[in-house]
Amino acid sequence: MLNKTLSSVLLIRRIIKIMSFIWWNCCGGLSSKVHFVKDQIKVLMPDLFFVSEAELKSNDINLFQIPQYELAVPTGEYYRVACYVRNISGFRQLKTLNKNVTGFENDKVRVFGF
Repeated sequence: MLNKTLSSVLLIRRIIKIMSFIWWNCCGGLSSKVHFVKDQIKVLMPDLFFVSEAELKSNDINLFQIPQYELAVPTGEYYRVACYVRNISGFRQLKTLNKNVTGFENDKVRVFGF
């Protein structure tokens, strides 16, 4: 049933070309749940996948890359929020004043995660 529902959602999304965003509080750091995130991205293919409580350090970023997505973080050396941005989504990262907030925009919408 779940696979049939996901297939329907993906088909509708392709037909009407809507944007999709996911916000997820991973509670405990991305390092312990990166496989879950990869699985969800593979199935749902969101334009933006925000991860709260990511608990990443700047030298860890390369360990969490996912094909066809860029892992974007606010400025700084330690990140509580991160976002996987689909390469073909057309979103660009905004500069934010708070290091615990990250934002993105395209020609139609502005989206923030914290």
